[in-house]
Amino acid sequence: MMQGMPFDHLRTLTSLFSSDEKLLILDVGANDGSSSLEYLQTFPKSHIVAFEPGEQAFGKLETNVRDFNQIKIEKLALSDTIGTTMLNVIDANGYKGSSLHKVSISSKSIQMNLHPKAMFATANFSEEFIDVVTLDHYFSLNAQYRQKLVEIKSIMKIDTQGSELNVLRGGARF
Repeated sequence: MMQGMPFDHLRTLTSLFSSDEKLLILDVGANDGSSSLEYLQTFPKSHIVAFEPGEQAFGKLETNVRDFNQIKIEKLALSDTIGTTMLNVIDANGYKGSSLHKVSISSKSIQMNLHPKAMFATANFSEEFIDVVTLDHYFSLNAQYRQKLVEIKSIMKIDTQGSELNVLRGGARF
């Protein structure tokens, strides 16, 4: 990729996988389901598991993918622990996001550029308790997807605003 060129993940994926190939796609941090729908359009024979823990985003995800039985939605966060935790939610001038990291103008997540700084002057912040599991735990409870991991190729998209490494750590067995 040339310097300054944006990364085109769908173009990369279509260079690696055939559009008629069956894939298991894990959409971690699915938000409103846009990425899940793009994956299904690009790989129509795929099975997609979309993880989204936030109440508002999950509601939109549920609405947006309800007509697609190949997309299973889970109101869960993936990390390296099992239990409940606090999700930090921001609503700033049309930008809606969430993170397991505390989000404020002076927070570490801002210093790490995980959220747009310019929107914080008028942002609304809230918190909600969410359920968290590891990938290992999820697959131990969902044999049909664990079997697909063995039978077909898999892709995992992770968009968790700074918690990506924790998601991977939680899937060390798979």
